[in-house]
Amino acid sequence: MGDMVERPDTGITFIGPALDAVDENGMHLAPIATVFPSYRVLISGRGIHLLQVQQMVEYQKNRSGGILSEAEEERVLEDAVALLIRDHIILIRSDPENMDRILAADSLLQETGLFDKSHIQFTGVHQEAVRKRLRLRGESWRISPPPYSDKEIARCIKSSMVTVGTRAVYYQNAPTGGRFLTFEEFSKILPMLREDPVEARARLQEIVKLTTQRNAQLVFELSFFLHEGEHLSSAPLVHVLELLSEDLEKATQELGEFTERFRELAGPDLLTDGSGNKAWRTNMFCRLYDISPSVVEEWALGLSPEFFLNVRWMPGARKEGTRVFMEEEMDLRVRKLLWTFIDLYPDFVSVNIGRVEAAQGMRNRRDQEREVMLVVVNKKDGSELIHILRRVKYDVMHRLKSGKELSQAISETEGYIQYIFDRLEAAKALGLSMANFAEIQLEEDLPGLGKIPLYYFDREYIAGLATDKIPSGRLSRPGFIINLSELLGHAAAFSMILGRSDPDHQEIYFDDGDEVVLFDPVTGLPNQIILSETTGSFSDWMSPICNLLPECLRRLEYHLHQARAEGVKDADLKESVAAFSAGLTAEILRMQAVLRTNNLRALFRERSHEPGGIWSRWMAMLDRLEGADVQKIQDAIKVAPCLSEFL
Repeated sequence: MGDMVERPDTGITFIGPALDAVDENGMHLAPIATVFPSYRVLISGRGIHLLQVQQMVEYQKNRSGGILSEAEEERVLEDAVALLIRDHIILIRSDPENMDRILAADSLLQETGLFDKSHIQFTGVHQEAVRKRLRLRGESWRISPPPYSDKEIARCIKSSMVTVGTRAVYYQNAPTGGRFLTFEEFSKILPMLREDPVEARARLQEIVKLTTQRNAQLVFELSFFLHEGEHLSSAPLVHVLELLSEDLEKATQELGEFTERFRELAGPDLLTDGSGNKAWRTNMFCRLYDISPSVVEEWALGLSPEFFLNVRWMPGARKEGTRVFMEEEMDLRVRKLLWTFIDLYPDFVSVNIGRVEAAQGMRNRRDQEREVMLVVVNKKDGSELIHILRRVKYDVMHRLKSGKELSQAISETEGYIQYIFDRLEAAKALGLSMANFAEIQLEEDLPGLGKIPLYYFDREYIAGLATDKIPSGRLSRPGFIINLSELLGHAAAFSMILGRSDPDHQEIYFDDGDEVVLFDPVTGLPNQIILSETTGSFSDWMSPICNLLPECLRRLEYHLHQARAEGVKDADLKESVAAFSAGLTAEILRMQAVLRTNNLRALFRERSHEPGGIWSRWMAMLDRLEGADVQKIQDAIKVAPCLSEFL
C-alpha cells in the first residue's frame, strides 16, 4: 500500500511518497494523489486515480476487519478528490456538481500545514459553476490559470509529462486527467521491437489498455495526440500484440503501417515534440487545458481577445454578513484598490482583481509606466460589474525617474491628468459615443521621499470587440462587412476631428484597438461603435481632414481584403466602401450640427490662449470641423487608389 504516515496533530493519514519526492531522473514519485476529506486520508503515487481509490477501499477494509459493505465502498468513491502535482503547485480537480466536497479537500490540505494556500489551486477555468463559486469567495486567483508567456507555456508542458507503468512518457491534461501520446514518443516502439522487445510489448499493452479505458470523468485515460477532429483507434495494436508471439516480421510490418497512419494524421506540425515547435506547442497547450483550438476566438470573447490567457488573478475580497475577508499576504497596492471598490460598492459580495500581463496593442509604449488591472465586482442583487483600470502612463514615478523634483513631478502629473479629462470633456461635448472615465488616486510610500500619489483611470468594461481584433471568419456573414464599414466611417470621423495621432510621428490613431464594436444579439451583426479610449486626441489639431483621410482608407482596405479572402462578393465590397463614406459623412454632419447649436467655442475659454495650449488647439479643431466639406470627402473616397479595386 505504500508508506503510511499519521499526523497526530492534525489527525490526517498520508499513504505513499511525499508529494515533492522525485526519482533519479527528476520525475515526480507522486505526480498524482487522491484526498478523502471525510476520512482525512491522502494517498499519493504514480498510475491512475482509480487505483488510489481502490487502495483506499482496501485501507478501510483493513481498518474494519476485512469487511466493507457496498454502501461504504460507494461512500469512499464519492468522497475521493483527485489531485495533480505540477512543480510546486497542487491542483485540485474541480467538480462543478459538488464544490462543497472540493472545498472540503482544500480545507484539509491547508489544515496539514504542509502546503501554502497560494500553492493550492483549482482546475476548472472553463467551467462557469467553478469560476462563479470561487469568484464569490474572492478567490478567482486560485483557479489554476492557463500560463501567459511562452516561457510559462513551455514550463506547463514540461511539468505535465507523466509515466504510468512503462517508460513511455505521456502529457496529462490536469482538468480532465486524460493523457496524450505524441507521434515522436510512439515511433520509438518500432525499433524497440528488436532492441528491447519486453519494453516494446509492455508499452503496446499499456497503450491499448489506456486508450480503451475511461476515468471517473468519462474521459479516455489516453489518446493519440492529433489535430482537433482527428481520431486514431488503437484496435490494430491488439492484432500486433497477438502477432508478436507468432510472427515478429508480420508484427513489425503492421506496427510500421500503424505508425505511418499516425504520421499522416498528425501532419508535419505534430511530428516533432518540443516547445520550440510553435505549432506543436500551441496544440499541446490547448489539449492540456481542454481548450478547443477551433473555438479559441469565440472563447476569447468572454472579455475580448486581448485578455485571453492574459490576466493574472490576485487575492481578492469577500463579504460575509458585515465582515470583509482578505488574504493576509497581499500586495499593498492591490489591497488599497480592493478597498477603493469596496467603498464604491457597499452592497458588494466579492471583489476579484487581476493584472493584465501583456500590452493589448502594438503601439510603442517606451518610457511609459504601464499597468492595467481588471476588477470584477459581484453585488448582492446578483449583478456583476467589470472595470478596467489603467495607471496614468506619465505619472509621478515616471517623472521622478527622468530627474524631476518631487513637487515638480506631482505638479506636472496633475496637469497631465487635467489635460486628459479636458480631452474627454471635449469629446463628450461633440456627442461622441464613448466610455465614461473616473480617476482613482492612491498613496504609496517611496523610501527617501515619503508618500507619493499614484493615479489610475477607471472605466467600466465595454462588452464588445475591438475593430482590429474581429475574427476574419465573421466577415463572411451576410451584411457583416457592410455594417462594419459604416461604423468604421463613424470611427474615422472621431479620429480625424479629435486629431488622434502619435505625437512623435503624426500617424493617425484609427482602427488599432480603441474603437469597440457592439453586436446585435439576434443577428450578430455590428450595430454600434464606442470609443473606449481617446488616446492621442488633440495631438494633430492643424492637418486638414483630406490629409488625414488616406490613412483611414488604408485601414478600410485591410478589412475589405480580409472579407474578400473569406468569400465576400465584390458587390458587397463595393457597397461597403459606400457604407464607409456614408458613415463618415453622416458623423461629420452630425458634429457640425452640434457645433452650430451648442456653444462649443466657450469650452476652455478661461484657459491660457497661448499657441499650442488646450484652448488654441480646440479652436483649430473646431475650425477644421466647421470647414469640412463632405462632398469633397466623398469624392476623395471614390478616387482613392487603395480602394480602386473595390469600386
